[in-house]
Amino acid sequence: MLIAPGDSIQLTIWDAEQNSLLAGTGQRATPLQQAQVSANGRIFVPYIGELTVAGMAPDTARAKIEEELVRTIPSAQVQLVVQAGRGNSANLAGGVGAAGIYQIPDRNFRLLDLLSLAGGANPTYVNPQVRLTRGGVVYGISLDRLLEEPALDIAVQGGDRVLIVPDERKFLALGATGAQSQFEFPTAELSALQALALIGGVSATTANPKGILILREYDPAEVRDGVTGPPQERVVFTIDLTTADGLFSAGKFMVQDGDLIYGTESALVPALTIVRLASTLQSITN
Repeated sequence: MLIAPGDSIQLTIWDAEQNSLLAGTGQRATPLQQAQVSANGRIFVPYIGELTVAGMAPDTARAKIEEELVRTIPSAQVQLVVQAGRGNSANLAGGVGAAGIYQIPDRNFRLLDLLSLAGGANPTYVNPQVRLTRGGVVYGISLDRLLEEPALDIAVQGGDRVLIVPDERKFLALGATGAQSQFEFPTAELSALQALALIGGVSATTANPKGILILREYDPAEVRDGVTGPPQERVVFTIDLTTADGLFSAGKFMVQDGDLIYGTESALVPALTIVRLASTLQSITN
């Protein structure tokens, strides 16, 4: 931990001299009034004056104060305790086992270190997301990706605010699919093939495996020429599950928040229904 502006410092001066300048008769230790490190990184110490301590480790600052103080009080020894202020702590706001204000011990203290101290992410969250607010800007990343890519595990800075939230992205499945419902994204990236597996595939009796549709609506600002971007706001993608090329394509096509996966019905279904009905009528007649 390095001392930063806003930290509070408690100094206790020990003096073995009989006639101490700081301690009363019979006393050896004199606790000074708690001092807050100013915006320019300085504190006031009796018999020394203003002294810069910001950017120093506590042991370094203690030694510096003692070095200056012994010029006036030869036997002086200094005890220094730092209470981290906002500039040396981070706020873990929620979504973890133990939310609260955490002291930053050193420059190598990272996001995953902070989450570990707080007991990790809420186990009920699906694909938890890390939200870091720094300097009025919000940065986001999935916890899974943070664990998989160590280079993204950045150092925590004083004043950071961290919040863990569940992934709010969802997609809808309707038609001749295994389940007709709204589904959450279990991972940061979800292919169409994975999404089909998640919803239980398509109906074996009614679905047309050549006509699995993914309906997507783009923001008007995203519309382009069809090469560098979508040609229009509403686009329908078709997946053919009966060919190897279609299966490979489905494995590479990524589902997005708000997509609708629709399983069309086979053209044989109405005919089969009539056959069943005719068979039933024949049974009744007999």
